[in-house]
Amino acid sequence: MLDAKSSGTALMGSRSSEILEKVKASVALQPAMESALETVVQSLVGELDITSGHIRIFKEKEDVLELLAGKGEYYDCADRRRQLSDPDSLSCVVFRAGTPVIINER
Repeated sequence: MLDAKSSGTALMGSRSSEILEKVKASVALQPAMESALETVVQSLVGELDITSGHIRIFKEKEDVLELLAGKGEYYDCADRRRQLSDPDSLSCVVFRAGTPVIINER
């Protein structure tokens, strides 16, 4: 999930390609998945001029979403593991629905 600072944030055409190429080049240098995911978040937050973002992965055997990378206030204080059945977790609700969400809080 990514939180935008302003309503003007949009990825389009060559700008999106440029950003993705920068992120791809940074990720390619990372030795492990965790550091690669952290690089993705840090790069996108910087490039898109947004305040925060995070990545959770689904651990099927445990039926949880685990917070692996992020930046911002939410990441600093969020529970690292969420039971997928948690009705109060936006991450879990979105995951179960299979629909991506971008939150634009002004």
